[in-house]
Amino acid sequence: MFTKDDIQIFVATHNRAGLLKTTLENLLSQTVGISQITVLDNESTDNTREVALSLADKGVQYVATTGFLGNFKKARTLVNKPYCMIFHDDDLLHPQYLAAALKALNTYSNVSLVTCAYTPFTHGTQPQIPDTLSTQHICFHTARDWACYMYFFEGVSYAPAIYRTEDFLKTELEFEKFNKFNDWPFLVKFGKWGNVVFLQDGACVFARQHPGQDSNNAANFPDLQQIVYWDKCFFSHMGAPAWYDPLYWVYGAHNTHFLLGKFNAAPDSFKEKYTKKDLQTCVRQMGLPAWGFYNIRPLKDLFINSLTRKLRRKLLAHVKKDF
Repeated sequence: MFTKDDIQIFVATHNRAGLLKTTLENLLSQTVGISQITVLDNESTDNTREVALSLADKGVQYVATTGFLGNFKKARTLVNKPYCMIFHDDDLLHPQYLAAALKALNTYSNVSLVTCAYTPFTHGTQPQIPDTLSTQHICFHTARDWACYMYFFEGVSYAPAIYRTEDFLKTELEFEKFNKFNDWPFLVKFGKWGNVVFLQDGACVFARQHPGQDSNNAANFPDLQQIVYWDKCFFSHMGAPAWYDPLYWVYGAHNTHFLLGKFNAAPDSFKEKYTKKDLQTCVRQMGLPAWGFYNIRPLKDLFINSLTRKLRRKLLAHVKKDF
């Protein structure tokens, strides 16, 4: 039986001392009780160290890291428990989240990953955290189902993900392939190592929206190939379905949602270099269905939507109300 002491908690940070203490105090308020948190600080120039050490009497440890992806790499060298979590320094967990995660670990065998839905909130406001967290969840037993759920349902959080350590150590982040959009490609890979439990209550974690987020940094936006690699990653984990597989057609109808979404969100410097035609060409070159770029609404209405509804029913048939 797994207990709270089987989950090693890291908090990755960089120059967010103003938010870090709130996040740490939030983690320390978990109903299961937490005796140790390790703050991984990648070359902060503010008073991050002092903030972390101010909670040393409550079990907060401070470790300085250096270099690119220093926090992630250091977590790999320090982890020594069966499961681990690398939480963000600006988000907030529901007090019952770890208790729900432990129920998942003790209900299902061979759990590689536990993660959840999330609720965004604006910096400067207080999220409305409910008293009780729902334990409605889905347990995905195949890599294909987990990839399909992430891709077609979205709303999956990276920050509170709890990884089985043996799988965490052998799963590559592949920043060079996906750039800053590497979080979901990292999560989807765990479906091939074992079962994935997804907690559906958006109150599991509250994601702070603020200008300092990396997602708002246009300087490190992915290039064209990295955008397409992102989609190919999910296509591959769906089993790279052939044209005679219904999933091929469902994927092809929806892949422009992410492809064009990322393209349209790109900074002007990106759009000066690439066109939508370049994107479409790259999609074909990587062997992905590209027909979704065209207007074939009659086929979509009569055929694709029916297949999509069938896929959704299949995935949601696994929903469990409680552990």
